[in-house]
This record gives sequence, structure tokens and C-alpha cells, in this order.
Amino acid sequence: MKKTKLIIPTIIALGAGFAASGAYADTTDFSITVKPSVSLSLSSASVNLQITPTQSGVYDSTSFTATASTNNTTGYTLVMTTNSTALVSDTVNVNTNVAPTIPSIAESQEGISAADFAASTDSNILNHWGLAIGNNNFNAIKASQTIKTTDTNVSNDTTTISMASKLNLLTAPGVYSTTLNFQMTANPLPDTLDTAYGKAQKQKTTIGGQDYYALQDMNSTICADVDVIPSTLKVYDNRDNKIYTIGKLADGRCWMLDDLALDLVSTSLSSLQGKTNASNETLDYLKGNSVRNQQDNPTGNYPTAGVAYWSNTYSYNTPLIAVDKADLSYTSDPISEASNWKYGVYYNYCAASAGSYCYNYGSNTGNATEDICPAGWRLPTGGDSGEFQVLGNTITNTSETYFDDAELNHMFRKAFHLPMAGWIFSSSTDYNFQGTGAYVWSSSISEGESSMMRILFVDGSYGVGLTNRNNVGFGSAVRCIAK
Repeated sequence: MKKTKLIIPTIIALGAGFAASGAYADTTDFSITVKPSVSLSLSSASVNLQITPTQSGVYDSTSFTATASTNNTTGYTLVMTTNSTALVSDTVNVNTNVAPTIPSIAESQEGISAADFAASTDSNILNHWGLAIGNNNFNAIKASQTIKTTDTNVSNDTTTISMASKLNLLTAPGVYSTTLNFQMTANPLPDTLDTAYGKAQKQKTTIGGQDYYALQDMNSTICADVDVIPSTLKVYDNRDNKIYTIGKLADGRCWMLDDLALDLVSTSLSSLQGKTNASNETLDYLKGNSVRNQQDNPTGNYPTAGVAYWSNTYSYNTPLIAVDKADLSYTSDPISEASNWKYGVYYNYCAASAGSYCYNYGSNTGNATEDICPAGWRLPTGGDSGEFQVLGNTITNTSETYFDDAELNHMFRKAFHLPMAGWIFSSSTDYNFQGTGAYVWSSSISEGESSMMRILFVDGSYGVGLTNRNNVGFGSAVRCIAK
């Protein structure tokens, strides 16, 4: 449904002697719901063959046209049904008290050409009738069969339907007939994530007067049940009830279309456990509520304190977040839709990995296996052939890992709803490239650079790096992909 917003100012009448104290305005949303429409007409209400049989048999055929139109963007399906696949005579045999019939050709004879039908003496064809769709050969008649289906809207789409029979003297005189019923239906519109959640029998929760499905209820069945189109479905994170937009993009994967804004400091541990893509023990460390002995934690890589708001320094082994710029949008973005794209929370990699990847400088090894994404979601993979690269290449129809082109930049950012949130280095007021750059964590280590993890990087209105890297001590955004 396309939505058009009309801005309607309220008119204020000022009486004599009164001065205007201010201007007032309000808005209303106006929308038109256009429903699928279908129309079908047949060129003849009745078609007839008049055959005078001979000993060797006489062949004849006739046809009519079905004309269909629909505004439905996914097209239509035309189905033919009949109560009897045999043509039944209007005259009852006086000896048997049974009405003679002309049965359908056997399914084993399907695909017979008109010439072969006319020349045949096969008992499965002689004294039988067949049906052909368009320019195809003749086939058996079924109680219900699809005549035609399309995948787009059409106007005056014609289909020729032909019937043929070859009769000899074994067919008694009479009028043989059956009724053919045609039903045209609009094909279903593409499922959205909203309908897919519903078909999966997920329950909504009311937040702020609106009903939302949960991020944590996403699964592979729901994602697979949607065509590859962006969605505007709003869902909530049941750890803190924040609302996010999710969509299934051109790569066939379901993505969060907002930067994660989970405040790990203010969110209770009980709210995180079981609802986060990390084990409970990892979350215990993240919140500073548990201590492991050396036997449980021989590498000593976990932080000794809970997560902290960003201080005047960066850290490799203490989870840090910065929330003071969350929920802000950069209104000077050249992409007009960006006015609705909010900055999320900034996480160093120790926090982004839910405390499971907190190493000293130069000691990182391997990819992250846990993170602060909601349960059912995770950090996307980075680097060559990673999920960031597949997404970017699919959206822009390119194969490069980096492109410096305004059109491709805007194409990618519009599909991914990516704000220019920048990144944080040494203090909560020291944001680099905010308004001109975007840095989003992946789960992949930068090979040969133990203090670096792969990121998605966007520089201004031109550069897009699908396999770039950033220092694990810096604060960057988190986007999650459905498992």
C-alpha cells in the first residue's frame, strides 16, 4: 500500500484586539487501499461440434477464447473444472437404460497433435474427446485443471481453448455435452514479514498502544516465507522493549534495519539471559555478577568488571558502550529517507561480543562466536565473501569489495537504512565521522591483524567498503542478521 501524507495546517481566527501568540499545525495521514481486481469473459457461452460419423471415423475440432484482465501485480490463475470429464448424451439407450458417453482421451495419450488425433485408430482416442490449451497438443480432461497462470498484471490476456473428437459408427446419435466452469483468481500478493510471523503463530505484545512481534521469535521458516523484498515491519526486542525495523533484503536474508540500541548497563541481567545470542555464563561476566576460577577460565580472557559507559579512554578487555548519541538522526544526510534512521549504541568489540571476546591488545584470535544480538540473530560475517559483501554486491549488482560511486552508495544505504553514525575513540564526546561515515561490526577477525575485526564501512556519499576493518577498542555500531 502506498501512503501519501497530506499536511493540513489548522487555521486560527484572530479577533480584533488580539495578537497571535503562535502558529499551530497538525497532520493527518490519508491512504487509499487498492484491492486486487479480476475480470474474465468467454467468447462463447456454448460451443458445438456437428459430426456425422463414418465407419473409419470423422475428426473435427472447435475452440473459444477466454479473455482475462487484472491489476494484481502477481498476476492471476485460471482454473477449469467440470462435474463430468465424459460428454453425456441427452438420449438414453432403450436397451440398457443408460445414457451413452464420449469419454476423455486417456492420460497415456496426452500430448497428441491434431494431425495424429485425426489419423488415429487407437481405441483410447477413437470415440473420445480431448482438450488443448493455446497452441499445445490435446490432452485428457480432468475434473480440475489449471488453464493458465501469470506472474504480473495483464490487460485483455487471451487464451484459446480447443476441443476435438474423432467418432465412428460405434457412437450413437444424440447431443453429448458437459459443462466447463472457469474460475479466475488473483494470485496472492507477496508475503510480508508481518504475515509470515502470523502464519508461524507468533504472538504480538502491546507496547505504547501498538502491537509488535518479537525479534527473538524470528526463525528460518519465517524468513524463508517471504519474497526478497524490503519490509517495514516493526518488531520489539524483548530484553528492553525497544522497537526496530527488520526486512528481508536482496540477498535473501533477514536483517535488522536499525542500529542496535541495547543499553547493557541499565538492562538487568535477567532480561538478557535466554534472550541474547550468548550463553548465560558469558552474560554473567558481562554484567560483573560472576567470578570464575582459573580452572573454569584458564585463558583469563574475560573481563574482571561489568560493562561500563564510555570513559576517557578505550579498552580492549573491558566492555564499553556509549549511549549519549543513541536515537539521534543526522538531518543533513543527502538521502532524504535518513531522517528516520536513528543512531544506536556504540560498542567496543568486548561489549559487542557479549564479553566473550575481551582480549589484551594484539592477542585476538579467531572469529567471534557469541554477541549481544537478540536470540535468533547474530553478528554478520565480514571480509571477502562475508555476508556484508554478499549483501552489498547483491543490492548494487556489483562484485567489488569497495566501490567509490555516489549512485551505488545511495542504493546500498537506502536498502540497508544505514545512518552515518561514525565511531567513538577516546571519550563520549569524541565521535569521529559522525554524519559522514558508518562503521558496523562483523563477527570476523581481520586475518593477520589481531587487534582488528572486519566491519562494514561507508565513507560519506561515495565510498563503501564491504570488507574493511576497525580496531576492537573503538566503539562502532551493531547490526544483526537472522540465523
